Amino acid sequence: MKTNSLTIAPILGCLKAASGFIKKPLTCTPVNDDQQEFIKRFMGLIGGLDSLTKELVSIADADVQVINRFLKEKGFDIQLPPAPAGSFSVASVLNILVEWLKEGIVTQVRNYNSGMLHDAVKLKEGVQLYRSFKDEPIVCIRTKSGDIVWITIVRDIPETRFGIMEVIKDAEVVMDAGFVAADRDHEGVIFPMIDYNQFVDISWIEHMRVTDDWYIDKALQQTKFRMNEKGARAESAVAMTLRLCCCAPQNRSPVIINDTFVLWIERPGVEFPVFAGVFAEDVWNKPANLD
Repeated sequence: MKTNSLTIAPILGCLKAASGFIKKPLTCTPVNDDQQEFIKRFMGLIGGLDSLTKELVSIADADVQVINRFLKEKGFDIQLPPAPAGSFSVASVLNILVEWLKEGIVTQVRNYNSGMLHDAVKLKEGVQLYRSFKDEPIVCIRTKSGDIVWITIVRDIPETRFGIMEVIKDAEVVMDAGFVAADRDHEGVIFPMIDYNQFVDISWIEHMRVTDDWYIDKALQQTKFRMNEKGARAESAVAMTLRLCCCAPQNRSPVIINDTFVLWIERPGVEFPVFAGVFAEDVWNKPANLD
């Protein structure tokens, strides 16, 4: 499995900012299966952004350069391309810092597959363990802010757009069942430090209709995550350009007549074609004129 991330809050933040900019209730119409799944899973949860008023900042502007400066000032590299007239752009930046209840001990951990050693953290304070149905413990780490960090080893993730959510759902079933590991089995947790910075492909959301009048023309995301003995910081930025649906690119290719064809001419008031013909390649030539 490859490193990847799924950070939904700034995507929802962009959609909410877009709704505010055009002053219309937020409605989304999918044009592909991923968008349909996104709407089903997450759009009903957009009210949860109210709990992230300090951590999630969103803006909207008709000038894409304002959006790009905002992203740069927030420490992100993604930049929207020049936007066509009549469009507008939005950006949303998530920045969450969590601190362990007590600073952990710096140690090392050996990767199970490669055998390589990596910098790691040993943490005891605020750690609770749950048994997993897949024989891997689910680690619950409480933080100073009240946020909770969950960690569990996974051997495979469903190869779908939101496969990570399926793993989380399975873990939640275990926790709801209350299967807590005995203290004699484990004491604390050791986990590797993380330094992650990735451009995340969210092109799957492009062309989704936002209200009846607008669609997402361009969507970019960059996500960062760092974790050490003191805590963890998650940062993610999403930027989108939205265009009026009447400005949507048609991308229509012409019908090609490349074999024998029939042509006819009708005249109003005449109940049969005034001319009809079948034209094969032997007469496909340019006439001198139409006189």
